[in-house]
Amino acid sequence: MLRVAAGDGEALGPLFDRHHTSIYTLCTRLSGDDQTANDLVQEVFLRVLRFKESFRGESSFRTWLYRIAHNACIDEQRRMRSSREEPLVEPDSVVALDERREPSGREATLDLALSRLAPDARDVLVMSCCDGLTHRQIATIVGATEGAVRVRAHRALRRLRTLVQELEEQPNDV
Repeated sequence: MLRVAAGDGEALGPLFDRHHTSIYTLCTRLSGDDQTANDLVQEVFLRVLRFKESFRGESSFRTWLYRIAHNACIDEQRRMRSSREEPLVEPDSVVALDERREPSGREATLDLALSRLAPDARDVLVMSCCDGLTHRQIATIVGATEGAVRVRAHRALRRLRTLVQELEEQPNDV
């Protein structure tokens, strides 16, 4: 990233190759839509170029990149709300993590429960459980304290467990 910040255009390719899959996965999980995620990945890397001078190395490049991706997802959600279009994630929809396969059984239940969490709770869980980021890294990304992220993650996980249990208790024909 330091090479990109110094104006080396060739250095962005390896960064994209190394990180685009994890950014795509994050954007898919946060937006719930494959096409939107593809668009967001492009937006994220355009922002990397646009804001390359703001990378100071105080946090890891991955944390800085995830913050850009998180902000891009939030901006997209706001844009969708302000244009009165459908929200990125419907409360009763399953967040399709991979369109090449349909989740079934427990995975589908988990996806549905995850889609019903508040966006800030879902963001923290996705970054923590799925992407393996630390609470400190997530705090930097979402602009909160590490303690607040811990509390948010704990509450989100507790709410997710409740939602999964409720969904599993519902009859299959509902």
